[in-house]
Amino acid sequence: MSHNVQPALIKNLLSNLRQSPETPSPDSVTLLETHISWIILTGSIAYKLKKPVDLGFLNFSTLAQRKYYCEEELRLNARLAPDVYLGVNTVNGSEDKPMIEGDGPVIEYAILMREFPQSAQLDNRLKQGLLSSENMEAIGTMLADFHLQLPPALLTNEYGDLAQIHQLVDDNITVLKAYLSDDETTLSSIEEWIDKQNKALAPFFIQRKQNGFIRECHGDLHLRNLIWIDDHPVAFDCLEFDESLRWIDVMCEVAFLVMDLLSRQQTALAYAFLNQYLQQTGDYAGLALLPYYISYRALVRAKIDALRDQQSGISPQEFKATETELHAYMDLALQISQYKQPTLIITRGLSASGKSSISKPLAAELGAIRIRSDVERKRLNNLKATDSAATTVETGLYSKQATQDTYHRLLEVTEQTLAAGFDVIVDAVFMHKAQRQSFQRLAEKMGYRFVILEFTASVELLKQRIVSRKKEASDADLNVLVHQLRQWQALDSDEANYCLEVSTEVPVDVNALAILTTNFPQH
Repeated sequence: MSHNVQPALIKNLLSNLRQSPETPSPDSVTLLETHISWIILTGSIAYKLKKPVDLGFLNFSTLAQRKYYCEEELRLNARLAPDVYLGVNTVNGSEDKPMIEGDGPVIEYAILMREFPQSAQLDNRLKQGLLSSENMEAIGTMLADFHLQLPPALLTNEYGDLAQIHQLVDDNITVLKAYLSDDETTLSSIEEWIDKQNKALAPFFIQRKQNGFIRECHGDLHLRNLIWIDDHPVAFDCLEFDESLRWIDVMCEVAFLVMDLLSRQQTALAYAFLNQYLQQTGDYAGLALLPYYISYRALVRAKIDALRDQQSGISPQEFKATETELHAYMDLALQISQYKQPTLIITRGLSASGKSSISKPLAAELGAIRIRSDVERKRLNNLKATDSAATTVETGLYSKQATQDTYHRLLEVTEQTLAAGFDVIVDAVFMHKAQRQSFQRLAEKMGYRFVILEFTASVELLKQRIVSRKKEASDADLNVLVHQLRQWQALDSDEANYCLEVSTEVPVDVNALAILTTNFPQH
């Protein structure tokens, strides 16, 4: 079917749907258009038809190809959005008299979808001020659950190979070099960093594939492809037209959403999502590749903007908006490439002193990775964070050996994460000096900034909190608190210089605490 007759089919479909007795209101039938699709809205149901185009990177030019990719889109999105993607319908008859699931020959295919308001898209919710840290944490949990159940790619295929990863990155550079020929300074700096990273990260890329982290992901996970509906997040519009762009490292998928938020100056939302994802999966080792993949995703979007700017018929307003967006992506890629001295923050405080409740929003505000002893202790024993491991003091998961193993795990993950260039908050009691000392030595050895956040509250308030708090990762009860109080000792003089005390007797201003922590003097 030729491209120039397709709009007649769409026009007649719109007319027929407006006249259909099943349509609630003729005025509710409207058309949305992208560069590869038409979406007909009816008020409750949407029909998505693929345009008969061949753009090189995708080919929908034949009816058989459009049928195949409609079915692929349905298969892929059934994994994350089964209530949105309802089936594939035929369009029958003729271009003059097309009917959905009608009589006569099949002339087109349409994906049948549940319609949702555009205001549900997360890019629109962000503009409306309706996107919260809790929303992003829910997305972190949703994506973690999705990734954990995906089978890994076969080691024999090319997905996740060094050559393939490098080629995808090089394709972006080639397009951007041609477009930004008058101003190559930024791109040259980014390209130089990428070349160094390709060499430095080669063993990590190889190990990730061997360890099964290349999986058939969503492939196009950014705010415009996420909705908040029925009080939970839904990811839709999986990338169906090129399997090499969705059989990727799960951390490359995470990087897309993190990049999208960072490019919009939404650091707290990005890290609320990222920390929840990491807490669920434990994939802190993947952070070694995250800056590289954030840069890659920023350059992909910059390339798309560059190509859009060169299309005929683009309006001056659209050109200006696209240029602004392109340079935001380039600025982010440049920022990622520049070294920043990481900061290591450890908490210290009795159970229920507010370590976890404050360190979570603080990590988001600072753009730091939070590593929790309560969670990692249970991960070491193949338990979920919310599984109960309550026992008598210093037995079971809380024996001296188990606690030693937990702090060793915390140190190991902290070392990896700092080496990847991220600030870290370690959320733990840190009761004994030996536990704190290994982290202090790491910071001093590597030249990282080091801060101890000591959380305090009255014993009476601690007891009230323990009795009344909801069950989460911590198993601490009143017996644990009593045990801690008996052993508690003040910080030594060599530690006191690093200590910032945080009283939780009154509500804590997290933004102010973030500023204090960032500017805390180093001795």
